[in-house]
Amino acid sequence: MSTSKFDELVAILSEDYRKTEEYLERNSNFIEQLTLKLDDYIGCGLSNLFCFIEEGEKNKAPVENNIESLMAENLIVVTDDFCFVFPLMIQIKSNSFDNHHWNPSFKKSYLAPPSKVVLFLTIEQQEENLFSVTAPIINEEEQVEEKIFPITPNSEDSWNELVESCFKVIKKTIEGGLEKRLRESLIKTDDTPKRVFRLP
Repeated sequence: MSTSKFDELVAILSEDYRKTEEYLERNSNFIEQLTLKLDDYIGCGLSNLFCFIEEGEKNKAPVENNIESLMAENLIVVTDDFCFVFPLMIQIKSNSFDNHHWNPSFKKSYLAPPSKVVLFLTIEQQEENLFSVTAPIINEEEQVEEKIFPITPNSEDSWNELVESCFKVIKKTIEGGLEKRLRESLIKTDDTPKRVFRLP
């Protein structure tokens, strides 16, 4: 029995669907692997890693066993240049600053000690087994900038610089105490890069 022209079109699209699903699955698996590598390096436990949500009552969604859902719910978004943006929230203390006896605006002004840090990571698949991750780093002037890290998922060595850099950024973000937060509140501008920030 010969194949109809329509069947030929269906076959072309079926193959396209298959390859697109494989592409999404590879990216989902890579993001999951990224969270596992960070957890392994920092030792925070997957239960302290979340996807940051900018809008809504809840500002976080768990990443553990949940990357595909986060992508399906558009919490890990695709940019115009076909990269996945993953706003990774690291919860350092589950009990944030108790302002029961304090002025609520103290916490709202980001003067309370932070309990969470958010890193905006951008993931792009370069080849079948090569990804690039754009992540914040601390440069020689002790300022935050971004760097592109090439990652071969199956090579342990290719992860080292990325996870170490993420840890340094998290540490730098929470260091300095109240004195640093008071200083920063005096020079805060709206054009501050949002690659990394802390939450009370």
